[in-house]
Amino acid sequence: MYAIFYDLETTSKNPIGQILNYSFILVDEDYKQVDELSGLIRISRLQMPEPGAILANRTDLVKHQAEAVDSEPVAIKKIEAFIASCIQRAKGAVAFIGYNSARFE
Repeated sequence: MYAIFYDLETTSKNPIGQILNYSFILVDEDYKQVDELSGLIRISRLQMPEPGAILANRTDLVKHQAEAVDSEPVAIKKIEAFIASCIQRAKGAVAFIGYNSARFE
């Protein structure tokens, strides 16, 4: 069975927080990396990052904004397309294994 390992860094623990960066890695049944997708998302002018989240992420906001290209909606479309291609490649179920996803604290 194929699996996707993923991690997201966000501006808040709150569900309405924005994603800052993402990484998805597809592996095969032997845990050999098959594909990956990662990127930085520009912080919306309407989003105020929580200081605790920025400290936990160790994000340099000035550097982040200079390097990030995509808006959150654009990044979500890229992620959606990546996951769809992974499911198609696997010809069925794909396990999702997230870092710190069960208890997001």
